[in-house]
Amino acid sequence: MVRSLRNRTGCNIYDSRPAGCRKFLCTFLMDDRLPEDWRPSKSKIVLVIENDGYRRVAHVDPDRPAAWRAEPYYSTLKAWATAGASSHLQILVCIGRRTIVVLPHKDVDLGIIAEDERIVTREVRNAFGQIELDVLKAKPDDPSAAASDARADRSPSSE
Repeated sequence: MVRSLRNRTGCNIYDSRPAGCRKFLCTFLMDDRLPEDWRPSKSKIVLVIENDGYRRVAHVDPDRPAAWRAEPYYSTLKAWATAGASSHLQILVCIGRRTIVVLPHKDVDLGIIAEDERIVTREVRNAFGQIELDVLKAKPDDPSAAASDARADRSPSSE
């Protein structure tokens, strides 16, 4: 967590912020296809693209933990999950240290992802024999992650 944040009012060192902060651009500023509703000050969500584009992370203001479930945000996250399912695109919602993965057919609350854990996306057959995506958190040496046709990625960054 950034220590220079003022409670609900932004950064208290904005004028002298570090170079990393000056260079950071959230997805809202980089993607002109996102409507004004996604502006972080309005949505209470900061979107970030990670892992070479295979992960979109919605960092939600901990003071507004349900913001991601409101519309138009939730349906957009679900649409991204559906459109990216074939490439195992990960759509994550981070509320503080808690991580929720948005899949086309369900949301999976993974809780806190440790530094040495990965989020693994894998294909599984449901009760009807259809292939669906599922996720789990696993240590790098966990055989359940390595044994599947899985895409494993580092834990989400905590900005």
